[in-house]
Amino acid sequence: MSSHLSPARTWFDRLLHEFFQTERSAMEHPRKEAERLGDTPPAHAMLAVAAHAEESLERFKALVNKKSLGEQTGKLFSILREGVGDRPLTSERSYRGTLLGMAHGLDLGTVAHELARGLGEAALADFFASWLAQRQELVQACRAELSWFVEHPERADALVKSRRKVL
Repeated sequence: MSSHLSPARTWFDRLLHEFFQTERSAMEHPRKEAERLGDTPPAHAMLAVAAHAEESLERFKALVNKKSLGEQTGKLFSILREGVGDRPLTSERSYRGTLLGMAHGLDLGTVAHELARGLGEAALADFFASWLAQRQELVQACRAELSWFVEHPERADALVKSRRKVL
């Protein structure tokens, strides 16, 4: 490892890996939530986040020019999330869990944006500024759909069965 890198640069590089992983999760987990919920407003909001993540990830990879950035670690976190305790969750709780991941992504994007600006990484700073503006709006739309669960308590209380994959 290079010892000449500043602590901010080292931190930023780690955040770029984490952002990649978080965006991969933002493509995958909202799609799973949408599949569980069917043709409903909360599902539509989740699909909008997944579509944005897919498009953003392509732009991000082009900017950092690292096609395999964190891919294996991201897959591991997804597998772990699916199998946590193998316990059934309600649909509403699973939805809120996915929202927590989205909040983590927003926090990560905010920090990465500030670091990119401070390090003079103009293209990445612009990417994160645009990403944050769009993603904040999409996550807020998902949060607004929490009221749907209140209006449909039978769906909110429905159990989400873990889908175990044979590895």
